[in-house]
Amino acid sequence: MTASLLLEVARFLTMLISTKEIGSGQGLSMVQGFLKQSGGMVRVYSEVAEGTTFKLYFPAKSKSARSAQYSENALDNIDVTGVSVLVAEDEDEVRRVICEILRDVGYTVYEARSGDEALNMSGETDRIDILLTDIIMPGEVQGPELARRLRESRSEIRAVFMSGYANEATVHGNGLRPDDIRLMKPVSRNNRLKALHKARAG
Repeated sequence: MTASLLLEVARFLTMLISTKEIGSGQGLSMVQGFLKQSGGMVRVYSEVAEGTTFKLYFPAKSKSARSAQYSENALDNIDVTGVSVLVAEDEDEVRRVICEILRDVGYTVYEARSGDEALNMSGETDRIDILLTDIIMPGEVQGPELARRLRESRSEIRAVFMSGYANEATVHGNGLRPDDIRLMKPVSRNNRLKALHKARAG
């Protein structure tokens, strides 16, 4: 379990506590799903007039950790010199981690806090090869619309869409193409790099 994946799971747990409608259960089911697919579990402890505690249990390193490390090194060694990625993500800490990872492996990175900012930023650079964007963000321009408008002048731009909700991640139309890549959050470091390398290869 990487630090970036732990960070994104923590982000969704915070969202569950602070922004979900009372009784919706939507955020909790997302966190539970993420942990289950990672081999972990979530436990809830609640006492009347005392409050509720959520405990997240993550698996220890598996016997395949060595091969996973080899795979990670192989991803790091792919030459991406001169390849530019525009990252549109409204969560500051998540965006910081993503951009740091991409810069570390050699991508040229432009970062924006919203689709609106990303669209404005795109006019300031001569080349964007890949768009890595959240599907839903604050502002008027959402991820699919951002991709569509960028492609009006640069049809060759590849797009990788990220979402915390399955119904968003599978949406079609409105700027999405059949060969666009869709990722369900939280996304591990390796899976994000694999998606970008795949988009780059076309």
